[in-house]
Amino acid sequence: MSNKQLILLAVVLIIILIGAEVMWSARSVTSTQPVTTAAPTHVDPPTPEVVAQLQKSHGFQYLISITDDGFQPAVQTIKKGETIRWTNNSSHQVSINGTGNPTPADCTDVMFDTCTPLIHNAFYEHTFTTTGTVHYSDMLNAQHTGTIQIN
Repeated sequence: MSNKQLILLAVVLIIILIGAEVMWSARSVTSTQPVTTAAPTHVDPPTPEVVAQLQKSHGFQYLISITDDGFQPAVQTIKKGETIRWTNNSSHQVSINGTGNPTPADCTDVMFDTCTPLIHNAFYEHTFTTTGTVHYSDMLNAQHTGTIQIN
């Protein structure tokens, strides 16, 4: 074979290989599997109480989730002037008291207090204006406690 014939044969082989690759790629992109989509999730609209809380919210820097196992995280370090939001993700009502005192005179008798129990999905926010360590608990479930270190 001459050099011209070898070059022509190489070009033809390259064209055949490129064509085969293009066809193979197009074939692998087309799927015969049916496309499934997740069913839409129904979300209940917020209760009037939650709407009222959201309207009062000024924003927060830290989130503590209240679960059936307690506060998550149970220990939080923040800076003076920052806000924590506690959200009740448990299956029961909770009442957060900022001193751990199980029987304060009223909800103004402590550093912070929800004053009324939080229902599921409700939240409470508090902005800390002094430094120090604050211990708190769920007045309705005393073994659930937490600590906040304010620097």
